[in-house]
Amino acid sequence: MPRRNRLLSPSIYLQRNGLYKGVLGGNKGWLTVFVLLWGRKKAKSAFGKSESYVTTEKLEPGQYVMLQTIAAPKRREVKRAKRDDKAAAKLADQQAVAAKAAAKAADKAAKQSAKATRSGRRDRRVEV
Repeated sequence: MPRRNRLLSPSIYLQRNGLYKGVLGGNKGWLTVFVLLWGRKKAKSAFGKSESYVTTEKLEPGQYVMLQTIAAPKRREVKRAKRDDKAAAKLADQQAVAAKAAAKAADKAAKQSAKATRSGRRDRRVEV
């Protein structure tokens, strides 16, 4: 399929007319069209995907580079992963609360045991 001329694109035509007739010509309607199209393009470049370097290495003779793309996860897979993460976090929280309660109960039992031991010694002293 032959590539079409970029200058004949409707968005380029609108942006060009917005620049000449709106910004330079003073027509408020075309100025609005230009601002919307130009702003959309700038926002997309500012907040869109950007390239990132993973590694830079020098290749020796006989070495080669193999580039692969990783398929983006499907929406269903993303939702399932989020649901599983939430469930795991909830389970971890419940286990932490249970461990804290068990430690508190053990501490309380140790204090009661120590108290009973001390009170038993006092009773023996009194009897003697």
